[in-house]
Formats: sequence, C-alpha cells, structure tokens
Amino acid sequence: VNISQIAADVNAYQSTLVKLTGVTITGSTTFSGNTIITQGAETIDMFTSSYALFAGDSVPAGTVDLVGLVNVQNSAAEIKMRNSSDVQ
Repeated sequence: VNISQIAADVNAYQSTLVKLTGVTITGSTTFSGNTIITQGAETIDMFTSSYALFAGDSVPAGTVDLVGLVNVQNSAAEIKMRNSSDVQ
C-alpha cells in the first residue's frame, strides 16, 4: 500500500496494519510525539505516545520501510507504530 491509497480511502484502511516502503521519517529526532512520513511527494503524519517503550529511540536517517496501523485523528489519516521493529 502507499500513502496515496490510504489518503484516497482512509475509512477502508482504518485499523489496518499496512507496510509503507521507501519512506523517510522527519519532524523529530526521536519517535516520541508527531513525525512526518514522506513517500515520494505524499506525506502522512505518524504519532507515537511518549509512553511507548521506543519513544526515545532515534529516528533513522535515510529511506526505510515502515509497518504501522492506520488511524484517523481529527478527520485525517495517521500511522501508529507498534514497536521499534516496525521500522525496517
């Protein structure tokens, strides 16, 4: 799946585990709080609770694959990681 597909029909993907390939993560040096996932020209927000065990882990530089759950927050799609193994 890609970010464009999620954005086009977020209700179909809500609460679904997805894998986004070839993405970059920006907006913070750690996973805690809000970060931005970019895939080509498309972006989607990612939120990680400060209570998550991996919240203080450093965000990787460069392109990665990301697994996460699609969520809807304030009428917009976002991704939530389950653990640090979701970044590959």
